[in-house]
Amino acid sequence: MLQSEMFKIILPDAATSDVPHSPSNPGLVFYAQKELLASLSPELRNHIQNEMREGLKGEMVVADVDKVTLERFLQWAYTRDYTVDAKSQPPLMVHTKIYVLADRFNVPALQDLSFGRLTATLADHPILRRDFIKDMSIVLKVTLYAADNLPNLSKPPLNYLIRYITWGIESARILPEFSDLIHARPDVAVALFQEVQPPWRAPWSPPPSPRERVNSGDTEADECVVCQEKLTCFLLCNSCEQEADVCPVCAPLRRKTPGNCGMCNCRREMPRE
Repeated sequence: MLQSEMFKIILPDAATSDVPHSPSNPGLVFYAQKELLASLSPELRNHIQNEMREGLKGEMVVADVDKVTLERFLQWAYTRDYTVDAKSQPPLMVHTKIYVLADRFNVPALQDLSFGRLTATLADHPILRRDFIKDMSIVLKVTLYAADNLPNLSKPPLNYLIRYITWGIESARILPEFSDLIHARPDVAVALFQEVQPPWRAPWSPPPSPRERVNSGDTEADECVVCQEKLTCFLLCNSCEQEADVCPVCAPLRRKTPGNCGMCNCRREMPRE
């Protein structure tokens, strides 16, 4: 396979000057073994071995792809892995662009790898949290790119990104990138509304009691008085029915006995966190 003839890949959108794409200014040119590329998917094989211009001339023009993305694509083609330089582009954008290219040429193995790394970046990166405005802006830009370059919203990366934005909607909705996204892609706006959970109480209803808030699963809360983190749930004593002012992590530190109420320290059993 590695002894096969070379195949030329041209990126017209990555030309080195402002002169439009032309025979004298073709853009960036890459070479790879013809048989190796053909083995990646039936779609690529059709491009490479057809009886039309691409197959006869041994070259293919790939529009709307940048240099970094094609380099990572070819790196994966030879090694079944790819690396990311965070200095060139945000890793989240790199993984998404690789998925888009793999989807274009129907390369399932690379789609799975790039999607797995996309979700791992969102889940494990220490700064990609919903209360970090800068990083949410990256998520919104990536979502717009994915929406513009994938055939439908059901594709895994786009579906996952929409759910992520919904999860961090408080940070997302104040950003100009959020307005750009919903104005450019009304279908994404509809998908976001479909993911958002409606309020459990009518706007004209009186404020709920602490027990009603617990029973409803409402997660809007104040800060923990111990660690100042935003409360993710309410602790309620079954005896005094007072709402605790500490988060589930810090609550045991405030209790004299494990299982006691975080407010009055009575020994009645509390709901498990």
